Amino acid sequence: PESTERPRGGLPDARAPESTDFLGVAEDSGLIVPLGERVLRDACAQGAAWRRSWPELGLSVNLSARQIIAPGFPDRLAAILAETGLPPQALTVEVDERILIADGALVTERLAGLRRAGVRLAIDNFGTGYASLACLRQLPLDTIKLDPSFVAGLGRDDSLTVLTQAVVRAGGELGLQVIAEGIEEPRQLAVLRKMGCRHGQGYLLAAPTAAPGMAALMGPSGINVSECETTRATG
Repeated sequence: PESTERPRGGLPDARAPESTDFLGVAEDSGLIVPLGERVLRDACAQGAAWRRSWPELGLSVNLSARQIIAPGFPDRLAAILAETGLPPQALTVEVDERILIADGALVTERLAGLRRAGVRLAIDNFGTGYASLACLRQLPLDTIKLDPSFVAGLGRDDSLTVLTQAVVRAGGELGLQVIAEGIEEPRQLAVLRKMGCRHGQGYLLAAPTAAPGMAALMGPSGINVSECETTRATG
């Protein structure tokens, strides 16, 4: 049987309830700002090191609303990129769909500034909040990441399949990359391929892997990766 003991000296698995509790406490206390900056700096440094072997590699980092609206955040991000040597276009900032609603104006303004500086932008967990397909053209986005709740029902729930197809088609027509999150079963992958969704992530494709193990996954040409998740083409 699997052990239920939590590892010492580390964070809980991203899919475990403890992960949400930890991030919630960090967000509410404001510690997410210095913690997030440390994670961002370490990730950019690792990304720059990887790019010496895989020049086309891109890195994605999740940011919270508190980080984005913190005073001076754009300048600190620019300084981190300069310090680590990671080109802005090699970094994708991921934000949860819900923060675009809760902190809309200021967050959108900050994200637009990052986009003008060359950083790529992704909206995470799309479909769980109140953002609509119509509002996508008003946001400075490069990527939509479709929430796992959509992917879970593919091939079984006709309504979810139709909605997923609509997002994939709309994203393509808007020139956005669409990434399906939470691919865990072959049937889900098969339906996404049929829809024309070319990118995805999930345990069927690759498990979360720490930095030392990433070289074996990337191969000679590289793939888009971050320290917490791996994105691969579905077709």
